[in-house]
Amino acid sequence: MLKKSLLTAMFAVLILVVPAMAGVDLDGTPWDREWDCTGGPPELEAAGFTHYNSWNSGRFNDNYNLAVGHVTGWVTGNGNGGGGIGIEWPYYGLTKAAGWTVEWKVVTANYQDMGNILVINDDSHMARIRYNVDEVTLADGYPVAGGGTGGVSTYVDLTGLSEHTFRLVRQPGSDTIELYIDWDLSYALQITPFFVINPIYADESNLNSVSGFDSLWEASWDFLRLHSGATITPEPVTLLVLALGGLAALVRRKR
Repeated sequence: MLKKSLLTAMFAVLILVVPAMAGVDLDGTPWDREWDCTGGPPELEAAGFTHYNSWNSGRFNDNYNLAVGHVTGWVTGNGNGGGGIGIEWPYYGLTKAAGWTVEWKVVTANYQDMGNILVINDDSHMARIRYNVDEVTLADGYPVAGGGTGGVSTYVDLTGLSEHTFRLVRQPGSDTIELYIDWDLSYALQITPFFVINPIYADESNLNSVSGFDSLWEASWDFLRLHSGATITPEPVTLLVLALGGLAALVRRKR
C-alpha cells in the first residue's frame, strides 16, 4: 500500500513540474534579473540592479539584523531614509505587449505602514505595492484626484516576521495587473491602472523603471527578481521542492 501511495505521489510531482516548465526556462530560472540579497553593491550590480544614494551601515546591512531575526543572506534596511534598490533608468525590459513578472519577499520588523515598497513602471502604466501591518495594497501611480484607480487591499499577516512570496504579473497585452501570494494560482488582487496621460501627476518620463526597498522601512529582503513575459506558476525547482515536501509528509503518515 505504501509503495502504491509513493508511486501516486511521485506521478503527481511529474504532473506538477512538467507543465510548469513550458512557461519558463528549462533550468528553472526564468528571471531576466535576479538578486538574492546576498552581499552588497558588487553582488547587486552583478545581478543587474543598482542602488541609489549611499549604501552603508546607516542605510543597509549586508548581512542579517538580529532585531529583524533573519539569517545571513537577507539585506536589512536600518531605518535611515534615502537609500533604495532599482534598475538603471530608463529600463525597457517590461512592456505591456510582452507582459511581465516581478517576484519578491520582504519581511517587516516594526509593523509600520511601508508606503511604496515597490514601484513598477512599464512602458505604459505604473503599479505600486504597499505594506501595512495586516494587509498588502496594489495601486497605480496616480492619485485618485488625477484619475487614478486608487488601491485595492487584501489581508495578509505581516506580523511576527511572517514570510510570504509575492508575484506581480501582467499578461501580454492585458489592461490589468494581478498580484499572487504564496504561489496561489488564483490572484489575490487585480487593478486596471490609469494610463499615463496626465502630466500634472506623471507623464512618459515616469515610465520604464523599477525601484523600491527603501531603507527608510525597517525590513529585511530575501530576493527581488523579474522577467519579461507572464508566469503565474513558480519555477519547476520550487514546485519540485513543494511536491517533495508533500511526499515526505505522506511517508511520515504511513509510518
